[in-house]
Amino acid sequence: MPSSEKPASPHDRFPKERSKALLSFILLAFAAVLNEIVLSFVHERVPETPPLPDITFSLIPYYKDGLKICEYIMLASFASVLLLMLFHR
Repeated sequence: MPSSEKPASPHDRFPKERSKALLSFILLAFAAVLNEIVLSFVHERVPETPPLPDITFSLIPYYKDGLKICEYIMLASFASVLLLMLFHR
């Protein structure tokens, strides 16, 4: 649609291309499954060696509730993205 033409209704803003949306969803699902397969393969094949030392953990003190706080931050971020997608025009 040329930029000079106005859509007849707000629902006509985006062209209906269901085949492209379906292909995108199939590719997304394929990538997710392939990612899980690769992660499980690497998890089984990696040798059992101790992890390398991490300088960050030796410099920053351990905070007991840090994981819980991070999970709340992730949930708040996810909720804000969902609200943004819901109310975006």
